[in-house]
Amino acid sequence: RTGELVNRLSNDSYSVAKNTTENFTKLLRACFVLVIGIGAVFYMSPTLATVSFSLFPLLFLAGQIFSRFVKALGRDLVDRLALATQVASERLAAIRTVRVFGAEPFEVERYNDRIDASMSVVRKVAIAEGILTSSVFLLAQCSLIGVLWYGGSLVMTGEITLGTLTSFAMYASVQASSARTRADI
Repeated sequence: RTGELVNRLSNDSYSVAKNTTENFTKLLRACFVLVIGIGAVFYMSPTLATVSFSLFPLLFLAGQIFSRFVKALGRDLVDRLALATQVASERLAAIRTVRVFGAEPFEVERYNDRIDASMSVVRKVAIAEGILTSSVFLLAQCSLIGVLWYGGSLVMTGEITLGTLTSFAMYASVQASSARTRADI
């Protein structure tokens, strides 16, 4: 039993170290791309960049509010799974007593109730994450359409060229990808 615990702790330590290193590398790369990209889009068209980045707080705020809700559901899920594991480990540790009193069906039902409660939270988490992802994606696409529409009007008035608008759109998509990477970390 002690060996199992030590093994799990050492595996957990390795996983934490590996994930921390990978996430730090991803974060640095995303921040670097973000800073360079912001500079590039402001260099290409300060007007279009200002319009584009004025929409960002709306996306950020919506994502933050909803992601807090999803994280709270995730914590609830972990707590419920811990309760189910606790019931199972306590009953397995006292399996002789459970059998002596013929309480196996009762304990199985008790464990199943805990698992069912966990599954209801899993469904809520899945639905909430789906709504979060699709809502942020929809808002991002709407803002991109708005920026492209405004950029098209700038092209029509001769303030920027079509090539500048195309480059701007490409840099903006790289920015969005970088922001997604930072959000995933």
